Amino acid sequence: MLSRLLTTACRAPTTTSTCTNGIRQFSSIPIPVTRVASVLQLKVSGEEQAVQLDGHMKVMTKMMEEHPGFEKAIRNVCKSEWAYELQFVFTAEGFGEWGTSSTRDKVHAEYLSALDACGIQEDEVYGGARVHDEW
Repeated sequence: MLSRLLTTACRAPTTTSTCTNGIRQFSSIPIPVTRVASVLQLKVSGEEQAVQLDGHMKVMTKMMEEHPGFEKAIRNVCKSEWAYELQFVFTAEGFGEWGTSSTRDKVHAEYLSALDACGIQEDEVYGGARVHDEW
């Protein structure tokens, strides 16, 4: 899941065009793609599993810092639903190059190990890519 997600950029509809400034456009109103967040969403069983997964995700984040264009990781947890969400934020260029990065394979191995150690099946994890902006 993570490997597939991190090796492909945001999939666009078949009707795309490019603005004069080179920003990819998917509709008549352009949304500039300058940063991309690789998103993972899953459920954890409770506090203990969330803390355990946090430790693994911090290791993955450190590993990802080796890749040019990786900016940061963001984790959100809902303590009433035990929804666990991660975003790994890249520059658009860095995300595009992630698929051929030597770091990617190491990170993916750590990801699979983390899921196994936490008792989470890979098919229980949703993964996607999002245009990321902060205001």
